[in-house]
Amino acid sequence: MEMLKNTDIIATNIRNLRQATRCQIKILAWACKVTPYFIKKWESGIGEIPEECVRVFARQAVCTYDEFCSRIYSADEIVKARMEREIKITGSLHQRMRKKQNV
Repeated sequence: MEMLKNTDIIATNIRNLRQATRCQIKILAWACKVTPYFIKKWESGIGEIPEECVRVFARQAVCTYDEFCSRIYSADEIVKARMEREIKITGSLHQRMRKKQNV
């Protein structure tokens, strides 16, 4: 079995991220300050992706830059991680509001 190249892993993760978030290419392109052409190209495993763009993708997938580059995250994993992050954020906000009410 052939080892996946880094670009293949990143390309798969970008596709899975878009699937998980139901994000249109143009929105992802806007977030990375590139044209949709580059997102399509990167999803195909073509071309070198700027580090800052990969960092944007990793944040959206709720993982580190190194994790995003080294293993494939399924769309389901990304959805689950994003939901867990939202639950933590919501819980934290709820606790802050309760503390303010008790003051």
